[in-house]
Amino acid sequence: MLKYLLVLIFINTVTSRGFTISDPDSSVDIRRLIATGAVITVADIGLWSYYNKAWYSGNTTKMHSTDDWYNYNLNIDKIGHLHGAISLSRFSYYWLKWVNLSEKEALRYSSLAAWLLQLQVEIYDSQYEEYGFSWGDLGANTVGVLYPLLQYHLPFLKNVNVKVSYFPSSSYYKGHYKHLIDDYEGRTYWFTFHPYDILPVGVQKVYPEWLGLALGYGGTDIIKPGGGINQDKNKKGTGTQEWYLSLDVDLIKLFKPDKGTFLYSFLDLLNLIHLPLPAFRFSPDGEVVFWQ
Repeated sequence: MLKYLLVLIFINTVTSRGFTISDPDSSVDIRRLIATGAVITVADIGLWSYYNKAWYSGNTTKMHSTDDWYNYNLNIDKIGHLHGAISLSRFSYYWLKWVNLSEKEALRYSSLAAWLLQLQVEIYDSQYEEYGFSWGDLGANTVGVLYPLLQYHLPFLKNVNVKVSYFPSSSYYKGHYKHLIDDYEGRTYWFTFHPYDILPVGVQKVYPEWLGLALGYGGTDIIKPGGGINQDKNKKGTGTQEWYLSLDVDLIKLFKPDKGTFLYSFLDLLNLIHLPLPAFRFSPDGEVVFWQ
């Protein structure tokens, strides 16, 4: 799939403004484009080597779809697909900017690259009895790759993001999860909002621009105490949802690096992670949880 993406990039750039490395302000750097394609391909192969060991050891079957909405992991995987698509889009975006694509081209092709990379998972899943093609996953992937485009056209949305935090769960330490990627109980996904832009001018003078709020979602009791997943006869999850309220730090607004620099790109990618901060878990019970 990636080779077709690179072909699309070549065709678009050739027909629109051509390849002339001598003019770095308006042309694509072929050497960097080839290097980017090689890096993404190697990374893709490496990830698939890991996925094959973690997921694909069951019986294969003909391609089929499945209804896995609110499955045993309480839809934590759906938010994971959303966050994963956003993350892949952002990583791809910076690689394509390095290649010297324009802002719009980099956004467009990074979204396409992320969507194709995620689509591979669904196609593979469709060939295994244990899984199946999930329309819910595909929907989350699609929303995730479109969201950076929406943020570009509606700048206010840059204040609303999805982040992740992870601490290995007790189920993982007990050996109920063989791989970290399966440890849904250890993951919390955060929907973050930074209100600075909508605050009155007087409040903005005293309110830190980098400080935001975060609503977190996770789950527990996904795995039974003795092992095995908690689900009913319809394969719907019977574990316990967990909801959190915490603060969030926007590293770009905190350190204010110049856009286009390595530091800006690094901090923007680091912003995909919710930094460990005290949180209040308000469901299923009220409790202050430190470094969530």
